Amino acid sequence: MTDHGLGHAIVGAFAGATTVGLAALIVAAPQLHVPPMVGGPILLLAWLGSAACHARRLPAAGRLAPSSASGLGTGLLLLIFLGSLLGSTPPAGDAGADTETVANALRQGAPLIVGGVLVLGAVMGALGGLIAPRLPAQGPSRWPWVARLALWTALAAAPLLLLGGLVTSTESGMAVPDWPGSYGWNMVLFPIGLMGEPRIFLEHSHRLFGVLVGVSTIATALAVQFSKAGRAAPRSAAIVAWACLVMVIVQGVLGGGRVTENSPALGVFHGVLAQVFVTSLVCLCALLLPSWRERTVPSRGTRRLVIALLVMLLIQLAMGAAFRHMGTRAWHALATHAALAFAIVVVAPIAGARLGRTGESLKGQPPAAPGARRAGKGLIHATGLQFLLGWGALAGALIGGERGPVPLHTQLESADPVPLWEVLLTTTHQANGALLLVLAGLTLAWTWPRRNVEAAAPAPTSTDATTA
Repeated sequence: MTDHGLGHAIVGAFAGATTVGLAALIVAAPQLHVPPMVGGPILLLAWLGSAACHARRLPAAGRLAPSSASGLGTGLLLLIFLGSLLGSTPPAGDAGADTETVANALRQGAPLIVGGVLVLGAVMGALGGLIAPRLPAQGPSRWPWVARLALWTALAAAPLLLLGGLVTSTESGMAVPDWPGSYGWNMVLFPIGLMGEPRIFLEHSHRLFGVLVGVSTIATALAVQFSKAGRAAPRSAAIVAWACLVMVIVQGVLGGGRVTENSPALGVFHGVLAQVFVTSLVCLCALLLPSWRERTVPSRGTRRLVIALLVMLLIQLAMGAAFRHMGTRAWHALATHAALAFAIVVVAPIAGARLGRTGESLKGQPPAAPGARRAGKGLIHATGLQFLLGWGALAGALIGGERGPVPLHTQLESADPVPLWEVLLTTTHQANGALLLVLAGLTLAWTWPRRNVEAAAPAPTSTDATTA
C-alpha cells in the first residue's frame, strides 16, 4: 500500500471510530431506551456513511485496498466501546456482586465476536469504497493526512469534553468508585448490562472516549514525528504533538485520582487541563497546514491583545472550574469568574474585529491570514453567546444553592437528580467556554510571528499534501 493509502487508512480508521462511537453513545443512553433492533441499524448506517464519505477523497484506481484497511482499523478501535459486549455478566445483575469471580472474565464466544467485528469492519470499508463514486465528487484534500489525523483527534476530544461537562453537571463524578478499572472490571470489558444507571453510564462513557482520544493522540504524535508529511511541518508541530501526548496522559491520571481520592481539587485541574488539551490539538492542526507557513502576521499590538485575551480566558476557566467542583466553598472564584467576563466581553470583540478585516489595517499592516480572520469572527459570536449563557448559569447557581458533596456510588439511588434545565445550561456554558478558548488559541497560532526555524524543512507541495 502506498504512503497515500496508508495515511488514508489511518485517518479513516479514527474518523470511523469517532463517528460510530458517538452514535453508540446516543443509542445506548439509558434515558432514550433505544431497542437493539433500532440501534444496530443506526450504528451500521453511521459506519457505512463514514466509510463512504472518507473514500470520496481517494482516486478511483486502487480505492478498495485502503478503504478496506480503513474499515478494519475502525473495527479494531471500536473494540474500545464494544468490549462491553465481551465481558461476563455478574450474578443478579449487581455491579458490586461477586466481582472476584466474574470481573474480567470473557463471555463464551468472545473471540468470535472480536473476529466478526474485524471482518465487518473490512466489509464496511470496502462497501464504502464502492458507494463513494455515487456520492457527490470530493477532490483530494489540500490538508496533509497528518493534519487531518490531528483534526479527527480534536473532534474525538469534543464529545469527551462534553461528557466531562455532563459528568460534573449531573454530579456523576463518583458513580464509578475505582480506576483504572470499573467496579473491578477491566475498563473496556465493563458489561453493558451494568450501565443502566444514568450516572454510571455517563462516567463510564467518559472513560471510554478518553481511551479513544488517548490512542488517537499517540497515533498523531507518532505520525507528526516520523511520517514524511509530519517531518515537512515546522519543528514546533512535533513539540506541540508530544506535549499533547503528555497532557492526555496527565489528564487520565488526574481523572483517576479525582475518583480514587474523591478530590474536588483534582477535579478542578482535570477540568482546566481538558480545555487546554483540546485547544492545543486544534492549534496543532493549524501548524500542520501548508498555509500556516505562508501566513501574514498582523501588528504586534493585535498579537498582544490576543495574548491578553487568552490569559484572561485561562484565569476565568480556572475560576469557573473551581466553583463547579467546590460549590459555595469557592464563591470568591465565582466572583472573579464573573468580573473577568466583563473584561473579556470587551477585549474579545475588539481582537476579533481587528483580525476580521479583509483590507489593509492601520499603519499599512497587511490583513491577517484567512485562518486568523475566521477565528476572529468566531470570537465575536462565541463571546456574545457566552455572555448570555453566563448570566443564565449564574442565575442557576444562585437559585440552586448548595448541593453538598458529589454522591458516592453507594448513594446513587437516594441522591436527588440535578434538574435537567440546570444540567443543559451549565454544560452548554462550559462547552461554549471551551470553544471560546479554542478560538483564542487558534487565533494566537495564526498570529504568531514567523521564525527562521520554520524554514528548516521544505513546505510540502500540493502533491506531498495528498500523497505523503
